[in-house]
Amino acid sequence: MPDHLEISTTDRSIHIKPVGRIHATDYDLIRPAVESFIERHGAARILFDCQEFDGWTPAAMWEDLKLGTHHASDLERIAFVVDSRWQAALAAACKVFLRAEVRAFDRDRLSEALAWIDEG
Repeated sequence: MPDHLEISTTDRSIHIKPVGRIHATDYDLIRPAVESFIERHGAARILFDCQEFDGWTPAAMWEDLKLGTHHASDLERIAFVVDSRWQAALAAACKVFLRAEVRAFDRDRLSEALAWIDEG
């Protein structure tokens, strides 16, 4: 796994923590992790820890859009742990495109985000 991307799972969710920018090739790791989780559990909840995230390359944005569109009905919840206003705005914008329940949590509320993504 690249040193700028951490992907882990719990029994109920996938946790993705990028450091710096996400590149299209990172979806060679993200896509199988999401799809494997959905195959095992029928749906996915994703915690996206943006505390050290600097955005996507244009090609990575395209990969993210394709993945999200393909699995729009398979995503139950998405929690964004944010460190800036643009990241909170990004989380709010995602609500328009996804059926999943989406929430943004300030970085000092990481434990609350972890609890929410795995509850119920």
